[in-house]
Amino acid sequence: MRPPAPPPRRSLEESQRLYALHSLGILHTPAEALLDSLTRAAAAACAAPIAALTLIDEDRQWVKAQVGLDGVTEMPRDWVGGPPWAAFHAGADLRTPEGHVIGMLSVMDRTARGGLVPAQREVLEELAQAVMQSLLLRQAAHRTLHSSSEQMFRELSESCPVGIFHTDVQGKCIYTNPQWQKTFGMSLAESLGDGWTRLIHPEDQPAVMAWWSDVAATGSTFDHVFRLLRPDGSVLHVRARGQSIALPDGSTGGYVGSIVDISEEVTTRRQLQASNEFLARAEQVAGVGAWRLDLVTREVEWTTQTRRIFELPPEYVPRGDEHLRFFSAEAQAEIRRTAEASRRSGQAWDLQLPMTTAAGRQVWVRSVGHIERSNGKPVALVGALQDVTEAHLARAALQQSQERLHRALEGSGLALWDLDVPGETVFLSEQWSVILGGPPEPTECTAQELLELVPMEDLLRIQEALEPVLDGRSPRYAVEHRVRRKDGSLVWVHSEGRVADRTSGGMPLRMVGTNRDITQSKTAEHDLRVARDAADAASRAKSQFLATMSHEIRTPLNGIIGMTKLLLDEQLPPDVRQHADLIDRSAHSLLALVNDILDVSKIEAGQMEIESVAFDLHELIEDLATLYRLRATEKSLLFRVHVDAAVPRYIEADPTRIRQVLVNLLGNALKFTRNGWIGLDVKGTPGDDGCELQFTIADTGVGIPEEVQPQLFTRFMQADSSTSRQFGGTGLGLAIVRQLVDLMGGSVRVASSPSQGSRFTVTLPVVPAQAPPAASVWQELPSTTAGVRVLVAEDNTTNQVVAFGMLRKLGYGDVTLANDGVEACQLALSQDFDLVLMDCQMPEMDGYEATRRLRAAGCAAAIIAMTANAIKGDRERCIEAGMNDYITKPIDLKVLRAVLARWTGAQPSRLDELPVFHAESMHSRFGGDLELEQVALSTFRRTTPALLARMKDALAAANRQQLGLLAHSAKGSGAMVCAERYAAIAGALEDRAAHALPEELARLVDDLHRAFDDFAAAAPA
Repeated sequence: MRPPAPPPRRSLEESQRLYALHSLGILHTPAEALLDSLTRAAAAACAAPIAALTLIDEDRQWVKAQVGLDGVTEMPRDWVGGPPWAAFHAGADLRTPEGHVIGMLSVMDRTARGGLVPAQREVLEELAQAVMQSLLLRQAAHRTLHSSSEQMFRELSESCPVGIFHTDVQGKCIYTNPQWQKTFGMSLAESLGDGWTRLIHPEDQPAVMAWWSDVAATGSTFDHVFRLLRPDGSVLHVRARGQSIALPDGSTGGYVGSIVDISEEVTTRRQLQASNEFLARAEQVAGVGAWRLDLVTREVEWTTQTRRIFELPPEYVPRGDEHLRFFSAEAQAEIRRTAEASRRSGQAWDLQLPMTTAAGRQVWVRSVGHIERSNGKPVALVGALQDVTEAHLARAALQQSQERLHRALEGSGLALWDLDVPGETVFLSEQWSVILGGPPEPTECTAQELLELVPMEDLLRIQEALEPVLDGRSPRYAVEHRVRRKDGSLVWVHSEGRVADRTSGGMPLRMVGTNRDITQSKTAEHDLRVARDAADAASRAKSQFLATMSHEIRTPLNGIIGMTKLLLDEQLPPDVRQHADLIDRSAHSLLALVNDILDVSKIEAGQMEIESVAFDLHELIEDLATLYRLRATEKSLLFRVHVDAAVPRYIEADPTRIRQVLVNLLGNALKFTRNGWIGLDVKGTPGDDGCELQFTIADTGVGIPEEVQPQLFTRFMQADSSTSRQFGGTGLGLAIVRQLVDLMGGSVRVASSPSQGSRFTVTLPVVPAQAPPAASVWQELPSTTAGVRVLVAEDNTTNQVVAFGMLRKLGYGDVTLANDGVEACQLALSQDFDLVLMDCQMPEMDGYEATRRLRAAGCAAAIIAMTANAIKGDRERCIEAGMNDYITKPIDLKVLRAVLARWTGAQPSRLDELPVFHAESMHSRFGGDLELEQVALSTFRRTTPALLARMKDALAAANRQQLGLLAHSAKGSGAMVCAERYAAIAGALEDRAAHALPEELARLVDDLHRAFDDFAAAAPA
């Protein structure tokens, strides 16, 4: 590290000038009448209101006498040419015989005036000379007074080997002896005044100057150690002492003192301190304290660590044998016996004993020492004391651990083995004898004798496990094999181990390991395998049962729903239509229940698939809000919905399952709330890999008791038995919610209190997406192609009628029926059919076998599976059998028409071919909630006429913007109630409102009126 640069040196001329000034001894002395008179005379002679006698030291002008300055005692040094406020200034220098200017006699005026006339200048110069003469006479008198003592002081200080300094009453240095100058590395002239302070080390300077200022102000003594930074860059530690001296008249004559270089002393002291600290740290780290007992004087010496071991304060002074009081009577007796034995033998002792510290803590200490002798007589005991509590406890713990290990080995049934590889001998612990059915005793035998207990068929397994370990290719040996017990029975053992020692060349010398009897676990494993096979068989039976139940339930439902649909398309009396509509709704409710049960089963069997497609989340929320706001209004409830700005509009997820979750939760909230409000709040939190959505469904309903909440998402679980009686439901909805949310990687939680409402929060991870391509209503429903021949293979008479009726309704007039798979094969091979609708479950021959035979015989017609099975794998099984497509029962007319058109080459339909009302879609859209469907339908009927009237007004006013907004509203409300033709025309009107001809817009508005009238006639009232 480079030493800091020394302070700048003062010029020799300036040092001499300051020396001349300080030697006068005039600075900071009381007022003197002669000098005051001379200053007044200067003011009078020059006709000036202000006069001052100033002495110029290092950094200021000190005012000795003045007229008109109102008590000013000093001025800045740069005011030598006059203060800035003085409009007039004239001065005469105070010059020593050697030519040094030490001050000035000045006259000033605040008002501008001409310079001094020659006579005034001459008087001012004479007065300045008089002042200087007075100061010199004062100095001479002072020197005469002290000449004898001063001479003696200088003679002594010149030869003194200690640095000597002398200052005036202000602490300004006026003398330093040669030794002082040698210590500081500066000349006499450089040391005068404050020059010596330049060599004080920068880090010590503030403190030293503060001490010196305090001494100068109070007249006290000075005794301090500080550092010097010499001009050559070296650093010295010095000790400065000084005290004031009194003049014969009792006044203070300044200070005299000494400077001593103590650098070597400081270095030695630091080394000694470092050594002591090192020894103390070493004692503390080692936990060893030293002690000595003088047997003659009984004086005791303890180190700090010894006091620390006894937990006594550092300043504690021990006396005699008092250390014995920290030991028990038995321990004291042991100490005395040991000391006496050491005295007789002259040998050192090493003893461990329990001790109670001064703080009452129980510890163990080790005492090591010997007896010092003089002329053959014992004179002192010297030793060391160490706290060995941790080591003692560790040994005790080790012993206890070994005992526990022994007991654990006995309890665990582990048999230890140790194999001498070159000698092929093995040692086994006593547990091995127990495993073999004998008494507990160690076994030592050859490896060959041990292998003779292993059945021949297991030896290869042992060899395959052992060879890679011996070769160093594997670190661990592990194998399961059988051994023969003493009674001839076989037991299974798990043997594992490792190589514990090898030669420098890698050859194994020793292996160690354990053997464990695993006969019970092997038996349990066999039983578990049998149980697993039984469970797999039960699962397959369950899946088959579900498939059968799905088929058996959906088959009659297909007949009920299909026949009801055909019936509702006929002209019926109002009461008959009402009854038929009730049948249709009841059948769809039953279908929703079957779907719920199948959903639970699919999830449970791992067959539920979650898709990931891009869709408009905001539109889905809007759709749900529109549906449930209607129902809430019907119950006089307020419905709130809020979508946070951070929620992305388009996401990749499963819209069907998200809708299903929200419909279940909103339906429950609506069901269990009698008054107040329900709400849906959606928030989004962006993350590194996507976005986390949080759906919160809250209500002010009946609430849920806390003890019921943990089982709330269990199948068939409701808050109490009265819930199903009062509100209905199966208890499957929340179970499906939990399982669907889990499958989508999210979570669901509930917070509720009785009578305080409920809050369900669903959290789902999603990925933001780009806007998906818009689906065109023009492509939704294909039309038929004339001349298409269709064969329907269906064994159920009712379903034959349904299928025949639906096909005729869709425009397929050439339809042939087959009662089973055999008949279907005969007809399909003997006649030309464009398409075959094949039921999968039929007597004589099912649809799968019939399809395989038709394909084998070269039948090229499109075969569409028409099955009541709806579990995972059914579609794949149909395709594998050779079918082209797959539809489930109950058959949706819209889905049937789309599938048939896809395989018969139909073209896209026109708007007027779209259905005016699609009941199946309505049921699906509202989740089978019949009451909600009725509310939506009645609201649509009530509000649409006014909306259509406003459209006509906008058309008449040529307000295209208003017409487009109204068409958008009509499209949304029509889609909500599945008025597909109405919604499609409204969408076309919205698209063309801004640019189409007025005549085309008028035609579309008329078409929209007719579509509404057709809907009102077709939809249930």
